Amino acid sequence: MVYIQDNLGWSLGFGLCVVTTLVSVFFFSSSDYRIYRHKKPQGNAILELGKVFVASLLKWKCQLSSRAEDYYQHVFASSAASANTRAKD
Repeated sequence: MVYIQDNLGWSLGFGLCVVTTLVSVFFFSSSDYRIYRHKKPQGNAILELGKVFVASLLKWKCQLSSRAEDYYQHVFASSAASANTRAKD
């Protein structure tokens, strides 16, 4: 989009944005609502929120790991695997 606005003109860039937005609104409004399965609420929402609040209070002073691998396992999985294969060679 930036390329179009810089090289071909702002009006064309905004026009394309308007057209794609209108197309998406059309598809959204013409969708079939039978596909969506409505679930009836079960239980008490305030009780569930209270459980989350209590769990966060209980974990208030938890020690966090300084290793990025503990939090971003999918990002580092391929790099760790390649490091293991290089170490074996």
